[in-house]
Amino acid sequence: MSSAMPEPVDRGATLADRLLVPFAERSPAEQAIGGLVIPVLFGAVCGVVLGWSAAAYWVLQLVAALGGVAAGFEHRGARAGAVRGVVGGLLFGAGVLLGHAVAGTDATIDSAAPAFLPVITAVLGSAFGAAGGARRRAYDAGRPAL
Repeated sequence: MSSAMPEPVDRGATLADRLLVPFAERSPAEQAIGGLVIPVLFGAVCGVVLGWSAAAYWVLQLVAALGGVAAGFEHRGARAGAVRGVVGGLLFGAGVLLGHAVAGTDATIDSAAPAFLPVITAVLGSAFGAAGGARRRAYDAGRPAL
């Protein structure tokens, strides 16, 4: 019986392996782009679309929710995923407001308190990120990720 450790997996071998690299193991540039730039830019796109089409806006919100789960999956556990989700959700919501303000259009949906949007998206982002982080913990333990 051998107690030798298995060979480490080459995480850069395939695109799928590369996408599964945990956030903490990514380069600082990748962390900045994935954790800061993408949420703001995607939020800004959503903010512009908010003035064009309510249906398209809600479709993009679904994409954002899936992105929150995917971002959480880059973390090993629900707590770490939730933290990522809070930050990403806050930045995303601020991006929506910024994009909508820059577009200068009227919103196609009613919102009672648009100034609270970053808080709402941070809370939702926390839940989506936690779900992704929990799924990552299951995946790392050898259980199905879905």
